[in-house]
Amino acid sequence: MKTTDLITALSALKGVSFVGITMETEVKLTGGKKNPMLGRVTKVSEVQAMVAKTAEDVSVYQNAVNKRLIAEGKDGDFVAGHLPWGSWKDGLFGLIIENTPKGTGIKGDYIRLAVLKSISKPEFFLDGNPITMVEIEGLPVKKTEGNQGGLSEENKMFIRSPKVESILSIRAFGEETIA
Repeated sequence: MKTTDLITALSALKGVSFVGITMETEVKLTGGKKNPMLGRVTKVSEVQAMVAKTAEDVSVYQNAVNKRLIAEGKDGDFVAGHLPWGSWKDGLFGLIIENTPKGTGIKGDYIRLAVLKSISKPEFFLDGNPITMVEIEGLPVKKTEGNQGGLSEENKMFIRSPKVESILSIRAFGEETIA
């Protein structure tokens, strides 16, 4: 999907909203150039996520973590750090990150998602052909989330920032936009 199409699909966004997103992302594999599957494995996933477009001094992620901490009977004093990479695209704070990955020289746009749940089981593909997880060489161990102020595992937020171009479709405000 093009960034302009995504912005159009989310034009009614003010603050926080819930969306459904189907995306196809490249699977990061271990083993470097020795891995014959490197750069050839993709994952199609469908998720329900929270997106936000806010003023620069508002961290929706921080607010959401603190609400969850308070609901667990803990102090709501979590402070989110700065973006670990890239910068917020002008006028799209909290929603779109611009970044030029090291060694590529190619600037890309990434959407910031707080993934709430998977809607369907992810599907994996090798060169466009279906493959099972156990057949994938160099699939890394499942990613762990940060401490998030001491949130219990079941309440942690899963923050993901896929490339905008990896989005196949987005469902928001009663409409579906297909790339």
